[in-house]
Amino acid sequence: MDRLDIELIQENTKKKYPFLLAILLSTVIFELVLSIRGFLFFDLGHIKHQMYLVCYLFLLLVSAESLVFLLLWRKREKYSRLLVAHNYIYTVCILVWAALVSCIDYTANGDSGVMVFVMIGLVIGAIMRIRPGWYILVMALCTAGMLAGILRYAERSVSGGFLINLLVYLILAWWTCLQSYHLGMRELKAKQTLVKLSATDQLTGLYNRRSLDAYLAQCCDAAQPVQVIMIDLDDFKKINDTCGHAAGDNYLILVAERLKDVFGEHCYRFGGDEFVVITALSADQAAARIGEVDQAISRAAQDTALHLSAGICSVTEGSTPYEVLTHADKALYQAKKEGKACSTVY
Repeated sequence: MDRLDIELIQENTKKKYPFLLAILLSTVIFELVLSIRGFLFFDLGHIKHQMYLVCYLFLLLVSAESLVFLLLWRKREKYSRLLVAHNYIYTVCILVWAALVSCIDYTANGDSGVMVFVMIGLVIGAIMRIRPGWYILVMALCTAGMLAGILRYAERSVSGGFLINLLVYLILAWWTCLQSYHLGMRELKAKQTLVKLSATDQLTGLYNRRSLDAYLAQCCDAAQPVQVIMIDLDDFKKINDTCGHAAGDNYLILVAERLKDVFGEHCYRFGGDEFVVITALSADQAAARIGEVDQAISRAAQDTALHLSAGICSVTEGSTPYEVLTHADKALYQAKKEGKACSTVY
């Protein structure tokens, strides 16, 4: 199970949450009524009545458990893998239940049960958006079990027309599941693309100012002991005027890559030739790493004098994002005054 499959089921559950709750609640009420009716009016000495009652109780318990799980999951959505596992288990339970009910109905000389099995399989495949290959396998096994029961216990023969119709309906159910899954994947990838575009800088691929503000606010609220590093390229306007803006863009990309290699995920383009890095390193360690980046970009730029200056400020209890960025900017200004190509700590 890869990350996209997990995100697909999680997004699908969020989107259809009210609908799923309504379906599960209706199922619980309906199966509870049928179970009570079965206890009151069924001939419990008859094997088929016993089997029907078992099916009612089984679906009642499975749906009630799923209803409770969905309500609890809404409060703790971080358990995404548990949600995925539950979706797959619930799908198996529903398809097994439908196959068993259909088998009992057919052996009791009914004809609607098999159609119910196929329709439930089709609906489950369309709603759950689970992996099509897995769904096809489970549907095939349940169908084989249902047919085995029919051939063993039914008091009438199974016609070729019946088998052909069953196969056609199964193919339709499989096709519906496949289309639903791929549609869900396209929607998820489109959403992720939009989120990425709104959160990242188009030129460098680093996170943008909006993402910086959001993450820095989290750090300040939690009083995380992190360093905020404000970085500026020295004399970048002169580089643009001498080498051209295309070369300047390439240097910005180079700096972004080196920052991400050294500091990891939380690197941001603040604007123009300014960058911000948030790191859990100490101030001294952060300054040393900035020195490594400066040397790396200077070597890569070859004949161009490409260097950077940095100001470092710590997030402390009670800090606000505005204060931290202002202090980091002051430290950067001090580094410029001290001769550039260096780091200072506020």
